Amino acid sequence: KGREVFSGETAPEGDGWEQDPDTLDTWFSSGMWPFSTLGWPAGEDFKTFFPTSWMQMGYEILFLWMARMVLFSAYLHDTVPFRDVYIHGMVRDKDGRKFSKSLNNGIDPLDVIARYGTDALRVSLLSGVSPGNDTRFYEEKVESAQHLVNKLWNISRYIFGQVGRVVRVHKVEPKTLADEWILSKLDGLTAQVTKKLESFDFSSAAEELRDFTGNDFADWYLEIAKIEREKDDILLYVLERLLVLWHPFIPFVTEEIWKRFNIGEFLMVHEWPQKQGGYARGELGKEMKHLQNVIVAIRNLRSENNVEAGKKVTVTLVSEEAAQMLDEQKDLIHGLARVESLTILSEPMKLEEVASTVVGTTEVYLLLEGLMDKEAERGRLAKELEEARKFEANTKAKLENNQFTSKAPAKVVEGIKETYVQTKERIQKLEEQVKRLEG
Repeated sequence: KGREVFSGETAPEGDGWEQDPDTLDTWFSSGMWPFSTLGWPAGEDFKTFFPTSWMQMGYEILFLWMARMVLFSAYLHDTVPFRDVYIHGMVRDKDGRKFSKSLNNGIDPLDVIARYGTDALRVSLLSGVSPGNDTRFYEEKVESAQHLVNKLWNISRYIFGQVGRVVRVHKVEPKTLADEWILSKLDGLTAQVTKKLESFDFSSAAEELRDFTGNDFADWYLEIAKIEREKDDILLYVLERLLVLWHPFIPFVTEEIWKRFNIGEFLMVHEWPQKQGGYARGELGKEMKHLQNVIVAIRNLRSENNVEAGKKVTVTLVSEEAAQMLDEQKDLIHGLARVESLTILSEPMKLEEVASTVVGTTEVYLLLEGLMDKEAERGRLAKELEEARKFEANTKAKLENNQFTSKAPAKVVEGIKETYVQTKERIQKLEEQVKRLEG
């Protein structure tokens, strides 16, 4: 007819109108979706994939769609169409409004994909979202996800460019503290991501992967590998498993990287990694964390005292407990903190013209001969001491709160007790540094 005509309970005016005899309610056909799309009643896909394991949908169509799928499957097949239903919220615009034609606030996903890539859009919608809650769409979040995807791509390119040959590695033997640490972290990551995916906690799983990829693997282990070298097997071993773990979130880029392993099968059907075990020893995590904190502390002292980025410095570390470990890892301290001369002591000694801080049980001294502003260093130490004393008081109050200690898990309480002891030791060392500075 060439124009919009409203059809109500009575026939529209004019000739030539005929009621469609095959019209059903939209949700009637949607209710049969779990089996009608699989070649029901006799198709092979129907026999293989019905009923399925789970379904996802927005909360606004639970009765309209989910209830009808359950009812129709029960009526026609005497079974439910799926066992689990993941209920997600709605994606709204940046102002919290529903996307609608009347508001003209719709966003074409193809336009977003053209700018940032399909994987970036996918990660942005899966991460940083509380299950079941609405989320707002920000293009900046997609851009951030694009940076993550690019980082994974660049990590892979770097590793492929460093190793002699790209091959699958089924088993590795750690040779250094850093090797043990990254393999232990990978084991923990595999267990956590698996557990969270099985419980449909997609956002939290993505954040675990993001932290390991950007922090543990890229910022630390790859830099350590440049110093310790001969780590082809471990780099390939970690990368292969990391690609599998990322694949549900970043399917296209991980599949492209996967081709370099020349395994002969798609990543999407490759076996899921399993926790290996046997890499972690009792003090491994604490030792590596302490080493990292010492390196970061030296970097911070350099920055706070305006030491040029390319200039190598002289550092003294004093620690009765960690002296042996720090001595064993001195090459990493030299390389990662740009240290030229490193002295490691188990007992304190008088040092002049130094900037200092305390990391756990280790005192860190950066020689600033001729560069040091004693008044500024005194003020910085006083601020650190004030913050440490406040933290000690808050921690002590928490431990003296019987209502808290009686209800909190024993592991949490023990952790707070350990932190309290470390803070008291830190305060003592800071007070000693202040006294030495005042001479």
